[in-house]
Amino acid sequence: MTRYTRNKGLSERTRSALILLLFTSLLAASGLLWRWDLLLYDLQMGLMVRPPADDIIIVAVDEKSLDTLGRWPWSRQVHAKLVDRLTQAGAKAIVFDILFAEPDRIDPESDIQLIQSIAASERVFMPVILEEHRQGGMLVESMPLPELSNVAAGLGHVHMDLDADGIARGVFLYEGLGKAYWPHLMISLLNWLAPDEIGMRSAPISMQTPNIHTINRHSHRLIPFNGPAGHYHRYSYSQVLEGDFLSNLFRDKIVLVGVTATGIGDALPTPLSGYGVPMPGVEINANILDSLRRGEVITPVGYLPHLLGSALIVVLPFVLYPYFPTRAAPLVSLALVMLFFLCSWILLRGMEFWFPPSAALLGLMLSYPLWSWRRLDQAVRYLNEQLERMQREQQLLPVEQPPSDMTSAMQFLARLMPLRGWVLYATDSGKQLLQSGEALGLPLDGLVSGKWQRSGAELWTLIERPETHWQLGLIWPRNEVPQGRLLQVANDFALQFTLEPETKQGGVLERVELRMQQMQEANARLQRFRNLISNAVGHMDDGLMVLVEW
Repeated sequence: MTRYTRNKGLSERTRSALILLLFTSLLAASGLLWRWDLLLYDLQMGLMVRPPADDIIIVAVDEKSLDTLGRWPWSRQVHAKLVDRLTQAGAKAIVFDILFAEPDRIDPESDIQLIQSIAASERVFMPVILEEHRQGGMLVESMPLPELSNVAAGLGHVHMDLDADGIARGVFLYEGLGKAYWPHLMISLLNWLAPDEIGMRSAPISMQTPNIHTINRHSHRLIPFNGPAGHYHRYSYSQVLEGDFLSNLFRDKIVLVGVTATGIGDALPTPLSGYGVPMPGVEINANILDSLRRGEVITPVGYLPHLLGSALIVVLPFVLYPYFPTRAAPLVSLALVMLFFLCSWILLRGMEFWFPPSAALLGLMLSYPLWSWRRLDQAVRYLNEQLERMQREQQLLPVEQPPSDMTSAMQFLARLMPLRGWVLYATDSGKQLLQSGEALGLPLDGLVSGKWQRSGAELWTLIERPETHWQLGLIWPRNEVPQGRLLQVANDFALQFTLEPETKQGGVLERVELRMQQMQEANARLQRFRNLISNAVGHMDDGLMVLVEW
């Protein structure tokens, strides 16, 4: 018993899906499209603008305050008076985005006054900054004066992480030298406001060996900024210091104190400001506080889930395309792109996860061109196979052979009817190419391919060839010139030698059109050949037996 095995390779759809999957995976893994990812993130952030929280107020060291109180830095007594004023006004918490790392050597009493005011308030939070004292030097943690640190309600870092394009989008919730010891200042504030709520209370445990000269960071989160610079309620430092506000303005409010004046404060571009008006650091902290309190900080998707997700998304079109008509494939591709945008928006807005979409998005947009190209290539290959099959079937007559090999074909025609002679001329040169049997006269004028012209017992027709034309003449006994169906047999016979000039192949579409045209011509020749055989068999005088070997 013989067993036949069939080696079946991957389908065209599977190969196309694998090509696009590999391409998308490489893009996602390399991060080459990071600029487009960040641009799409910023565009989506622009759609998430919302009103600021009513209980967050910024007290700004602005140009007006500098004009009123003098040049920066001010005496610590000024800040002590502000703390007293806000405490008396019933502020829930006071957060300074100003570092008091060195003692006031000009007025040491001002330090004592500030320490006393903060101790009496019991609600003041102060920053810790990681910085270099000189360019290329070691990193150090700059903290408030030890006396201020001891009386402050909480400490925390205020470092904002910048992306490769220089825009501030995210923050590490914990960082420090050697160990991610310091929580963000806003986390310290929230832990103090609601100590019983379950949240991110302490830094994750690191298994790495601490290095006191390097920054260790944990828990990177993206901040959904609520609006551009100036979005939160803001009052001038000098205005508050003078008591120029409503009596209940700061009651049960969280007050953030920081510098907004140009040239002396830290200001960074954000997704909602881009390269336009930067946002002061104190207002960035207000956005961080608002987002953390609502639990809406955004977690970037991990490397491996992003890679696998991008690869699986681009396979989806090749699963769906076969179930739709070919003309609907572009609409399916467009619908998938829009659906992906919607899912990305829901993931970002509803679930607080950021999935960088550029690699998958490019893969989805390339799926239809790749699908069309592979189907087009498959169609061309199929047409080539059909053409080869038809050409093999047409080899029963030497239709593409030189005129010297037409003798056997004419002998075949002579078996069907009493042919007495024939002659073949080249039209362009008038040279006689072949001749057999009785002599014929000169070719008639105005011969047309596919039609016979009679002159006595002679029949003449024109045969078109790729590089020239032939004039074929046949002679019969005068009373046996074929007519009707016999004339159709002679006409089908002559048409077997008609070949059109080959068209030069251009682009892909032109090659497809050429193959379709060649298919039509080959099919027409094959049909004429079948008609010839059918009519010839019908006019044979002898019997015909067909043997089939099994």
